[in-house]
Amino acid sequence: MDGLVKTTYERYFLFKNDKVELRIQKKDNQYQLERVVEMTGGETEKTKLIISEEEFEKLKEKSIGEIIRDSYIVQKDPEIAIRFYKGRYEGLVRVETDMETVPEWFGEEITKTDLGRDGKLIRLTREEFLKLLTNCTI
Repeated sequence: MDGLVKTTYERYFLFKNDKVELRIQKKDNQYQLERVVEMTGGETEKTKLIISEEEFEKLKEKSIGEIIRDSYIVQKDPEIAIRFYKGRYEGLVRVETDMETVPEWFGEEITKTDLGRDGKLIRLTREEFLKLLTNCTI
């Protein structure tokens, strides 16, 4: 990752059901409240609001799960990002892109698995996470 800019994300989930997530995140020095609604076909609709650091810290106390990761943008057009997870999800490395066809070096497709979305990850125990990670054929 030499020469690439690292962005650290701290994401805390306040509410999660099958279709809606309410979460806060710190991305570098910016704080956001984000509502994500899963639409039919797997598409998502996101609404973001900028919040203060104080609001972030107060809401963080109410979180039901957290995800911390470092992200590196490898390419901008089309965007390719590599995400390295920390803490409870240490060992997970995801390549994310908007490309229609992806190169083989991306590894196994996990988009529709519990490893493919942060909102699904927070529902896993550490043991379930490690089992899924171990079963990847990457």
